[in-house]
Amino acid sequence: TIITTLLDQFPKFLRSKRLYLITGVSFLFYLLGLLLVTQAGIYWINLIDHFCIGWGLIVSALLELIGLSWIYGKCNKKRIQIK
Repeated sequence: TIITTLLDQFPKFLRSKRLYLITGVSFLFYLLGLLLVTQAGIYWINLIDHFCIGWGLIVSALLELIGLSWIYGKCNKKRIQIK
């Protein structure tokens, strides 16, 4: 999805360089993954778990669900009124 997003954002520049983009993104994620399989890997996993996953993510997900429910609720009410 990252590659598709980049290709959609910059179509003129990146369409001709698609192979380089895929190779670069894959290599970047490969290097980031190597951090997790070293002896300090459990430390990095704990850091990611502590700072990236927690209450902020839960609150963000709940707000997204509330927003989507509110928007789709409005759309369904309009659709019912039209019928």
